[in-house]
Amino acid sequence: FFFGCKNILETMTPLFWAMLICSLQPLLAATGYASCYGNYQNHLGDNNVACGMGNFMTGEDFTYTTAICQTWASTACGSCYQVQCTGGKTANVACTGSTTNVRVIDTLGGACTGTGQNVHVFDLSTVPYSALATEGGNPIGCSGEYYVEYSAVSCTTAGLVTGGLKIGLMQNQADPWCPPFWFSNVGEAGGLWGVEVSPDSGTTWHRYTRNTGNGARWDCTNMGGAGTYLNNPISFRLELCDINQLPNTCAASGVIQTFTNALPSNWCANGASPCTSNSWQLSTNFGSGTSTTSSGTGTTTTSSGTS
Repeated sequence: FFFGCKNILETMTPLFWAMLICSLQPLLAATGYASCYGNYQNHLGDNNVACGMGNFMTGEDFTYTTAICQTWASTACGSCYQVQCTGGKTANVACTGSTTNVRVIDTLGGACTGTGQNVHVFDLSTVPYSALATEGGNPIGCSGEYYVEYSAVSCTTAGLVTGGLKIGLMQNQADPWCPPFWFSNVGEAGGLWGVEVSPDSGTTWHRYTRNTGNGARWDCTNMGGAGTYLNNPISFRLELCDINQLPNTCAASGVIQTFTNALPSNWCANGASPCTSNSWQLSTNFGSGTSTTSSGTGTTTTSSGTS
């Protein structure tokens, strides 16, 4: 049932208006429990989060972030969730009644095993964790565990993604012959289902493959396009995950955006391996393109340029 609507229906509000109001709220159908990781802001200066968003990605904010259970973690990287406490799992923990939004940047050590509220889904950063519960009537800090309901939400609508898409290279490690790229600050669903890269303004596209260790990193597939990237502007064609199937699976959504000449021809600043470049934030993101056309797999929006 629509979360948070029970009281509306019980006050004898006409059914039409009750259902209209409820339909505007997220459907928090999934359950599990959450623990507290600590302050993920402490990792802005290193590369110790599993999705691969680290010190080489400029301007990150890890305040409202979380780890998610290992089974879903890689493909859920970058996706966003609305979370609400439904009850204390440990003694003396009570819910505040608030909700919070978080973005996935890391993985829990355990798999997504169990059923219902017994699945350890989230390991939240301190700020969102402490907003949802108290312990013994006092602020919970970063202790205990509590049960939650959650659903995938648009990262843009949730306010967790603002401005343009970010594309990064791991500092002092990227080989310009067939470079891996990292993606962050992805709008709308937040998670990427597919990445294609072009070294010739979109004439030729090479499909990339998600790295199994770092879910925000995408690597050359079978060395496709190897040797053609250096000293050329780089374009990207990206497809989002289907938000309705997150976090359990990242399925093709048909929502595709093309970022033409997103990186300049000197993207590898020193022109040799390893590249000394770091990251770029584009002027556009999903939902902010300048023109839209229909393709065989869904809606394609075309953008160009960097900020």
